[in-house]
Amino acid sequence: IKYFTGTFDGKGHTVSGLYCCVDGSEDEYLDASMFYSIYEGATVKNLKVTDSIFYSTKERTTAVIASTNRGTVENCHTNAQVYSNAMYVSLLVGGTMDGGKIIDCSSAGVGINVESGNQTYLAGISSSLKEGSEIRNCVNYAELRGAFGVHIGGIAASVSGLVTGCANYGNIENEGNDVGGIVAQLRYNTEARIERCVNYGSVSNVNMNFGSVGGIVGAHGSGSVYRCENRGTVKATYCAGGICGTSASEATVSDCLNIGEVIGLENVDIWDNMYGGIVGNLSGGRIERCCNAGTVNSEEVAGGISGSA
Repeated sequence: IKYFTGTFDGKGHTVSGLYCCVDGSEDEYLDASMFYSIYEGATVKNLKVTDSIFYSTKERTTAVIASTNRGTVENCHTNAQVYSNAMYVSLLVGGTMDGGKIIDCSSAGVGINVESGNQTYLAGISSSLKEGSEIRNCVNYAELRGAFGVHIGGIAASVSGLVTGCANYGNIENEGNDVGGIVAQLRYNTEARIERCVNYGSVSNVNMNFGSVGGIVGAHGSGSVYRCENRGTVKATYCAGGICGTSASEATVSDCLNIGEVIGLENVDIWDNMYGGIVGNLSGGRIERCCNAGTVNSEEVAGGISGSA
């Protein structure tokens, strides 16, 4: 469905056995997804998609439910295989914007960026979340894997809005850029918020030169991370933290707990590797009322709370 403006109620029914393949030479506005665009005021709810494959060679978006969401996606659940070299790749929704909401949804299966890309975004629930939009009470179980240049988040990759009450159980492996168990990037100069989220999956990035890795957020540019908990292992060759890999001057991390192990992998190419139980590299941000109960294992710059401040 190209432009959707109504209410689609799946009433708990399951769609299975889909094989959606979109070649780059096809219609400019045709993405590998069930809905191209969910408009403001529209709703897609109570739908399950299982045992399906979504594949695309296009550069735009590949997502199971919708490429873009300006309305509401609620109580939708996917278990699919998604393979794409698009800019936005997700097991549920590509971009959520203009007040769009994703509520009580889950994703499972596997999502893979199949080729090296430049600034591409892979996530379990929504690749991009713009200001004024939100993801609430969602869970990712899918395994996510990316190549060079890919940002990966268990729930969302690039965030300027609100993510609250979410959990990630999927393991994330990257050879690219920022990685977070919940979110890859909280964008600079925004009021982005991550609240009451938990990561259980292992999170790793083996890129030798860059890419911040965190149990909750990879790169924390601005906004707040509040009352979040990491229980998964965090591994990186650059900056890594139990909660955030890096945290910049406009960022606040408060009332968070890390239990997972933080592991600094050997990197002979650069000298400023930093690893911390809460934040790997604290670059002007604030850490308030946080607790680390996990091990920080590295021969580089490391600290129980922050690797650098």
